[in-house]
This record gives sequence, C-alpha cells and structure tokens, in this order.
Amino acid sequence: MHPTYVMLFEMLMEAVGASISFLTAYYSLKAFRLSGRRPLLYLHFGFAVLGVSMMSRVFGSLYIISAIAMPVSVRGMVGLISTACGVMRIASYGLFAAAYSGGRRVEMAVLIPLLVNPYTEFVCVAVMVYVVVQSAINHAFVKTSESLLVFVAFLLMLVSHIMFTMSHVRAMLYLLAHVSQLTGFASMLTMLLKVGREVGEG
Repeated sequence: MHPTYVMLFEMLMEAVGASISFLTAYYSLKAFRLSGRRPLLYLHFGFAVLGVSMMSRVFGSLYIISAIAMPVSVRGMVGLISTACGVMRIASYGLFAAAYSGGRRVEMAVLIPLLVNPYTEFVCVAVMVYVVVQSAINHAFVKTSESLLVFVAFLLMLVSHIMFTMSHVRAMLYLLAHVSQLTGFASMLTMLLKVGREVGEG
C-alpha cells in the first residue's frame, strides 16, 4: 500500500477518534457537574488529553504527506510526533488509572520503570491492563449496564494497543487496532450519554 494512503487512513481514523474523545470528555465533565463524582473528572481530563494526542497525529500526518513530495527527510519529525503522542497517551491512561484508584496510590513501582521505555505502546498496554482489571472488578461489584460499557470500552482500547504493538508482524492488525479503538471510544460515549439521560430524567 502506498505510504500516502496509509497516512490518509491514519488521519481519518485519528480524526474520528479525536472527535469521539472530545465528546466523551465533554459528557464526562457534564456528568461530573451533575453527580460530583471525582472519577468522572479524571475521565474528562483523560479523554481530553487523548483527543489532543490524536489531533496532533492528524496534523503530524498532514506535515508528513506534504513532505513526502519534497526532498525533505521526515524521519526526525516522525519520531518526534510518535514520542509526543505516546507520552500524551500514557498521561491520559494514567488519568484513567487514577479514576479507578479510588484514592489509593497507583502502583508507581510498576509504572515508573515503564515510563522510560521508548516503545510507548508497551507502556500504554501496561497501564491499560491496570485500568481494565479495575473496571472489571468494579463491574463485578456493581453489575450495571453502565459499568459493563466502561469495562468493554477499556478492554477494546487495551486490545487496540496490543494489536498496534503486533502490527509489525501483520499489517492488517494495524487497521483492526483502529477499529477496536474507535469501538471502545463509542462504548464509553454511549455509557456517558446513558447516564446523562438517566440523571436528566431523574
């Protein structure tokens, strides 16, 4: 596949994902203002940072596409964009972990060594494993459709990062990773819309 087509696909998927992330951040903040539950505030900031990360990749992809046609090396810019977006993703997932820490200190002994790893996808997977486990425990105790949607959302996001990590083995995994990621975002947004509707009716 031509590199330009790959970048265009990347831009489309990241732009859609960023839009859903910003919507999720908006509804998380709205739900926080209605309920006062602090984890929703962490979700708001987490998805806001995630949306910024994804939009950064869109603008970075635009630069790379424009540079492909010119005798300019884009290797340095690609590395910078990848690192910056990876760091922002780690920060957003750290906020998701904080949402489920329940006031407890997240196990930094596990996270700190991973934060210096240059392969940010591995860091994202490590943090998301924690988030998925916590959301699964939460659903086991609460057993509501909302907690199930949250668990499914984070699980799909974890699966997407696993597929991103393995995409160098099979290119199709890269495409499937985007689909899994967007489906996870949609699940989280559905939960927040459902909660907002129920609070409004109440």
